[in-house]
Amino acid sequence: MHRMRWVPALVWRLTLMGALLMMVTGHAWAKQEDTQDKSSEKLATAEQQGHQPLHLLPRFLLETCGQWSGPDAIALPGTPLVSVEPAPLNGQSGNLQPAAPRQSGYRYRWSDGDDDISLEVMYRPVRNGRAEGGASQSTLADSSPSMFRLTVGSKQPRLLLIVAADCTLRAARKLEYAKTGAPHTLFELDVELQILSEQPLNPPVPPIGDLPAAAGSASGATSSPRLRIALIDSGVNYLLPDIASRLARDDEGRLIGYDYWDDDARPFDAHPARSPFFIQRHGTRTASLLLREAPDIDLVPYRYPRPDMSRMAALVQHAAENNVAIVGMPLGGNKPEEWQVFADAARQHPDILFVVSAGNNGRDIDEQALYPARLNIDNMLVVTSADDSARPAQGSNWGRESVDYLLPAEFVETVDYDGEVRLVSGSSYAVSRLVAMLARLKQRQPEWQAAELIKELRRRYADGASARYVKGGYIADPLYLDVSDAELQIHESVELQGEAPEPYGEEPVLMLAPTFLVLRDYWAKPQIEAIQQRLQQTLAQCGVGVKRATTHWLDVADYLRDMTVGQARSWRSAIKPMVAPQSVRIFLLRQTRMLHEAGGQTYQYDAEAFGRANTRGRDWLRDSVWVREGVRDADLAVVHELVHVLMNSGSHSDAVGNLMNAQTSPANTALNVEQCAVLRRNGLQNNLLSPL
Repeated sequence: MHRMRWVPALVWRLTLMGALLMMVTGHAWAKQEDTQDKSSEKLATAEQQGHQPLHLLPRFLLETCGQWSGPDAIALPGTPLVSVEPAPLNGQSGNLQPAAPRQSGYRYRWSDGDDDISLEVMYRPVRNGRAEGGASQSTLADSSPSMFRLTVGSKQPRLLLIVAADCTLRAARKLEYAKTGAPHTLFELDVELQILSEQPLNPPVPPIGDLPAAAGSASGATSSPRLRIALIDSGVNYLLPDIASRLARDDEGRLIGYDYWDDDARPFDAHPARSPFFIQRHGTRTASLLLREAPDIDLVPYRYPRPDMSRMAALVQHAAENNVAIVGMPLGGNKPEEWQVFADAARQHPDILFVVSAGNNGRDIDEQALYPARLNIDNMLVVTSADDSARPAQGSNWGRESVDYLLPAEFVETVDYDGEVRLVSGSSYAVSRLVAMLARLKQRQPEWQAAELIKELRRRYADGASARYVKGGYIADPLYLDVSDAELQIHESVELQGEAPEPYGEEPVLMLAPTFLVLRDYWAKPQIEAIQQRLQQTLAQCGVGVKRATTHWLDVADYLRDMTVGQARSWRSAIKPMVAPQSVRIFLLRQTRMLHEAGGQTYQYDAEAFGRANTRGRDWLRDSVWVREGVRDADLAVVHELVHVLMNSGSHSDAVGNLMNAQTSPANTALNVEQCAVLRRNGLQNNLLSPL
C-alpha cells in the first residue's frame, strides 16, 4: 500500500467530496431506485439533511485536479480507502514504470460496505534518462495527471465523470436501472450534472397499430408468404419507424425477434461491452443496409448472447421454429470455445444458410483464426469487404481457405441508431449485402434451401479471380442478379458519321468508333454534340478521325445512375448486346462514386478513365470513360479522359496549353507530337483505332 498523505489546502474540498460521495453511495442516498422521480426524492432528502447537492461533485474535480501530483493516495474522511492499484489507461495491462509514451496511473477505491467509488488518476510518464544498454526509462514520479475518471457504483455503475488534464469536464453520464437490475436509461449530463439528453436502453417494442399505416401493413405475420431473414447483432433501434415497420411479427402483432443478451423480447440496439456509459451501436446500421437492398423481406432481429454464448443454441432453434431462411451474423471473436455451441446448432439445421463476417483486423484468418468464420460448417458462408481494386479493403480480413467471397462494402450508406445517414465500411456490411442478395435470389427460387443457394453462388462467382485472398470469388455488385435488375430502357439511339482528318505526316489516317451511353435525365443533347465536336477537333491533331459515334439515350435503375466499380460490371452485362466489343465506352452518368484517399482525406473524381494498365483483375472496366453530370468543362473533361484510354496511360503534362494538364481549362486543348505517337501506337495495338 502506498503511503497516504493529506493535502492541507484541499481538506475542505476533500471533506465535501466525502460527504457527496457518501450521499451517492448510500449514507444519505440509498441505493439507486427504479425511476428518476424516486431518485429526485432521495436527493431532496439529502439536501434537507445538510448534504451538498449532487451537482457540486464535478466542481470538486474541476477545482482540485490541477493540484494533484505524484502517485500518493488521496484521503477521503468518512469513507474507507480499500485499495490503491495500477490503473493502465483503457484497461491495458501495465505496471508502475511503463515505457513511454503509454499512459498509466492509479485507481483509488473507497467503499462503505454496500457500494464503492472508483477514482482513476492517470499520469503521463516522464522520461528519466536511459537505463543500461541505452533504453529509455519512464516513471510516474513527478508526473502531472493527464485524466481523472470517477465512477460511482461497481456492480451497477450509476455515475461517470471524466476530467481532462486541463481540468475541464469532458464527459458526465448517469445510468438508471429497472427493477430487474438491467440498465434502462442512459443520461448525458452537463457540468452541473443536469440532463442534456437521454437514451433508452431497453424500451418496449412499438405496437403494430402505432406505426404509419402504409409501413405497418408491410409487416409480416405467421401466415404471410414474405421471406423471413434474421440478423444476429447488437439489436436494432425499433423506435425508428422505418425499422419497426419491417420487423417480422406473429398473428398477434408481437415481435418475433429476441434479445438473448438480456433474455427478453426487446432486442434493442445496445452494446455496452466496453463501457455501460458509452454504448456502441451497430445492429441498426447493418439492418438498415439489409432492408434497403432486400425491400421485400421481414426482419427477425436477434441481440446476441454475449454474457452466455451457450444461448446460441436456443437462438438458432428459435430461428428454425419461426421459418427463418437466412441468418446474417456480422460479429465474431477469437475464442473458439465460445462458438462451439453455435457450430453444433447450425449443423443441426442444414436448411438455414448462415452468412458470417471475416472480421476487421487486417489479417489472414487462415493463420490467425477468427470465429465463427474459421468453423467448418457446410451451411455457412464467410464474407469480407473489398476495395475498388477487388482486393480486401484496408483493415478487412481475408483467408484463401476460410473466406468465401469478397464484396464491395466500403463507404456504403446506412441509417444509424439516431436515424441519421452514415457512411460505413467493413466486413459487417459485406454480410448485410450478401444476405440481401441471397434473399432476393431465394424469392425468385423459393424452393431453394441453403445448399442450393450456395451452389448458385459458386456457379456465378467461383471464377478464381480473387484466389489469392478468398476461396470463392469477387461479387462485384450484390444488387445485380440479372439484366432485369438494371431496368435499362433505350429511349433513343443516334449514330454520327464523322469525317476523315488530314493525314498525319507520312502516317495513315486512323479512325475511332466510340459508344456514348448517356442518362437522358442528366445530360442534354447540346452537351453531347459539343463533346463529339471537341473530340473530332482534338483527335484530328494526331491524324485520328471519328468513323462513327453511337449515342444511346438511356434510363436505368436508380442505383446504376452512379458509377462504382461493382456497378460498372453490371453496366457491362446490361449493355453487352448494344456495344461493339472493341468500342471505347463513354458513360455520362449522375455521379462517380469511386473514392480515393490522399493526405488523410477521402474524395471523388469528377471523371474516371480505365485503359489496359489500370484494369488488371477488373477487365469489365477496360476501355471506358465515366463522367459525372455537372462536371466543369464537360467537353474537355470527356476528351481528356478518352485520350488517357487511347494512350493507355494516366500521365499528365504541365506544358502550357496542353490538353493533358491535370486541370481542364478552355485554354488547354493541344496534344504534342510525343502524345500523338503514344496515342496512335497504343490505340492501334489495343484495337481501339483502325486504319481508314
